[in-house]
Amino acid sequence: KTCVQLVMELAQPGLSLTVVGYNIVQEDGCQPFVSYAILVTRGSESFTIQRRFRDVRELLHPQVGKPHNVKCPSRHFFSSMSDEELAETRKNELQSYFRQLLRIPNIERSREFIDFFRQA
Repeated sequence: KTCVQLVMELAQPGLSLTVVGYNIVQEDGCQPFVSYAILVTRGSESFTIQRRFRDVRELLHPQVGKPHNVKCPSRHFFSSMSDEELAETRKNELQSYFRQLLRIPNIERSREFIDFFRQA
């Protein structure tokens, strides 16, 4: 799809972002990471994308959230938390962060916003 088509689709009334779940991914020889499933709904259409918490902190927040003074979810390194507890905590924080982003006027027209939430 062209950039204009994506802007028009995301700009439809009723855009919502819902963190619907997560998977703890363990790849050979690497540290485990969490991939979050984000349901993107606009009008009557919806699709799910997978994004890492690190992607939000390193790609989305500096370009979209920070300039609008939206607080990014913090990195937690609590040794007392299990992977599941940490993933659930971050899931809730990401949901809150996305709600705050959607309150920014015309954010859905931002190129960085569109690129982050586009379907791969």
